[in-house]
Amino acid sequence: MPAVNKLTLFALACILFAGSASAQPIHDPVGDFIPSYVGPPNPDLDVVNGVVIFTGNGFLFQATMDGDIGDYSETLGRYVWGVDRGRGAETANFAQLGLPNIIFDCVVAVRPGDNSVVNDIFFDRVTPLPAENIVVLDRTITVWVPLSLLPSPPSGVPPGEYTWNLWPRWDGIPMSDEQISDFAPDDHNASVVVVR
Repeated sequence: MPAVNKLTLFALACILFAGSASAQPIHDPVGDFIPSYVGPPNPDLDVVNGVVIFTGNGFLFQATMDGDIGDYSETLGRYVWGVDRGRGAETANFAQLGLPNIIFDCVVAVRPGDNSVVNDIFFDRVTPLPAENIVVLDRTITVWVPLSLLPSPPSGVPPGEYTWNLWPRWDGIPMSDEQISDFAPDDHNASVVVVR
C-alpha cells in the first residue's frame, strides 16, 4: 500500500480492528509514568491501549493516549514503537532501566507534524515515513508502515510473529532514557495481530 489518504488510513484501521476477534489491544494503566521520567505528566504521553496489526503487506500501528495528542505541551511528544523481528535480544533492550524483556531491532519513531522515520537498527538504515501515513484523531494515533520498511532480518521470524512495545518520549530535553514517559506493555513486548 503506498502513502494513503489520512481518512482512508484511519477507516482501514477501524475496519481491521473491528473485523477481527483476535485484534484485541493491550491495555496500559492510566498514570503509570515510569520512575526515571523527568518530563511533565502530560496525558498525551500516557498510553491507555495499543495494537499492531499485520495485514499481509504492511503494519498498522495504533495507540490511544489518556488525553488528546498535542494538547498539553509546547514541546510535542514522539511516539516510538520498538519492533522485534527476531533479532532484538541481540540488538537492543531496556535492561539499563530494569526492563530486559523489552527488546527491539527496529523502531518506528513518529512525531506528528514533524519528521517521522523507520530506524532499522539491525540493517543500519533510516527511512523517512511520509506524513500521509500518520493520522492523529483526538487521543488516537494510527501509523501505516509497509512491509518493505520492516523486512525480516536473516535468522529472524516471519512478520506475523513480530513483537512490539510502545514508549512515548517528551522532547523537552536531549535524547535520553529520561525522556521516556511510559512503556506499553509495561515490562515486555506484545504480539503483532495478523488480519488478512
